[in-house]
Amino acid sequence: MARLMKILKTLRNHWKKSTFAGCLIAYGASYLNERHRTNLLMRAFCEEAKVYGERTLPTGLKPRHVTVIVNPTAKDGKGKIQYEKYAAPLFHLAGIKVSYFQTEYQGQAKGLMEVMESTDAVVIAGGDGTLHEAVTGLMSREDYATASKMYPIGVIPSGKTNTLSRSLFWQTGMTDARWIAESAMAVVREQVDQLDVLRVTLDPASAEEPATDVEKLEKPEKPKEVYAVAKLEHGVFRDADLLVPKYWYFGMLKAKAAYFFQAIKEKPRATIARLGLVRPCEGCSKCYVPPKEEVCGSTGRWWSVFLPRSAPQAVTASGPDYSRIENEDCGTWHYDIVEACSLELSANRKEDQGAVSVAVGPPLMGRTEFMQQGWRRHSKTPGTTKHLLFAKDVDLKFETPEPENKEEEETPKTKLSIDSVEYQADRVIIQLFPRALNVYCTRQ
Repeated sequence: MARLMKILKTLRNHWKKSTFAGCLIAYGASYLNERHRTNLLMRAFCEEAKVYGERTLPTGLKPRHVTVIVNPTAKDGKGKIQYEKYAAPLFHLAGIKVSYFQTEYQGQAKGLMEVMESTDAVVIAGGDGTLHEAVTGLMSREDYATASKMYPIGVIPSGKTNTLSRSLFWQTGMTDARWIAESAMAVVREQVDQLDVLRVTLDPASAEEPATDVEKLEKPEKPKEVYAVAKLEHGVFRDADLLVPKYWYFGMLKAKAAYFFQAIKEKPRATIARLGLVRPCEGCSKCYVPPKEEVCGSTGRWWSVFLPRSAPQAVTASGPDYSRIENEDCGTWHYDIVEACSLELSANRKEDQGAVSVAVGPPLMGRTEFMQQGWRRHSKTPGTTKHLLFAKDVDLKFETPEPENKEEEETPKTKLSIDSVEYQADRVIIQLFPRALNVYCTRQ
C-alpha cells in the first residue's frame, strides 16, 4: 500500500510528464490494436484470394492478365506503398498475371490507355487525376466502343481524392486498408458494373460568332475533349476546397478553417452563365437505334460446306417498340440564364443513372451561410440547391468576367474542376455516354 501511495505521489508531483506518458501509451495501444485488426482483415482477404488462385483452369486457357498503372506521387508517395501492401498480394494469391506500369510524367496514363491491348483488365492505382487521364485515353480511341467493354477498369483508392471509388466501395468507418483491399477483391471476384461517361468539350468553336479575316488565316485551335466519370464543378465551394490542404495544421478541422478564413477574406460571388440542356428521353422514334441482325455462321467443321445454309435471322429483343413512340421534345435544346454561387454537374448517381444531374446553387449567399454549406459538404450532408435538373446533353457558357487589371487585354477564363482536375474554359459542352464503361465494383 505504501508503495502504491508513493507511485501516486510521484505521478502527482510530475503531472506534466505523467500526462505526456499516458497520452503516448494510449496512442501506442490504439496503433497496435489497429495494426492487429488490419492483419486479421488482410489474412481473411488473402484466404479468399487464395481460393481463386487454387482453381483449376481448363486446358488451353491462360491465367487472367491485369495491367496495373500506378501513380507513384499519389498521396505524397504513400499511395504506392498502400497498393503494394494491401492490393498487390491479393492479385498474386489469386493467380493473376500482373503487368506493372509506373507513371513518370503527367499524361502518361492517357497515352498508355490509348495503345492498351493484350490484357484482360486495367487497374488504376491513384487518385481522381490518374483515373481521369486513363478514362480520357480509353474513350479517345477510335475503337472506344469495343475497348471500353473489352478492358474493364479497377480503381484502387490510393490518392488524396477518390470520388468514384468512394461511391463504389466506401462505407462509414472503413479504414484505408479495408477500402483498398475491397477494391482489389472486386477485381479478383470479377464484379463488373456499367457506368455513364461524360464527354466534356472545352471552348468549342461557336457558330454564332463568325471568324474574322485574321482568324481565317490562322490555324484554328481544335477544341479540347476530356472524359469524366464523376462530376464537373464550378463556384465558390470548388475554390474553397482547393484551399483545404493549406490548413493541414488544423488536423480534422482543416476544412472548417478553410471555409472560415475564405468567408472572412471575401464575400461569395455569383456566376452568371447561359445554361442549355437537352432533356433525357427514355426512348422514341428520334433516338431509336434498330438492333443489328445476328447471322448464324458455319459450325467450323469441314463437312459444313456440304450442308444447306439457313437464312439469317434477326434477334428481336423483348420490350416496347420505340420506333412507334413519338416525343417532340427529344433532342430539343432549352436555354436559360442562371445566376448561382455554385454549379455542379455529375453522373452515375444511383437515383439518376442515365442522365446528367445539374445542381444549381442559390444566387446570393452570405458569409455565414457559405461556411455552413461548406461544412455540410465535408460532413457528407446534402447542401442547399436552388434547382436540380436532369439532362442528356448540356451546353454551359460562362459570362466573361472583367479583368482585375484593366491594362490587361485578355480576360481570364473561368476556372472549373473536372474529376478534381482544374481546367480553364469559357464554354463547355457535355454529352452523356450511358453505360459506356465497365468498372469493377462491390456486390449489389
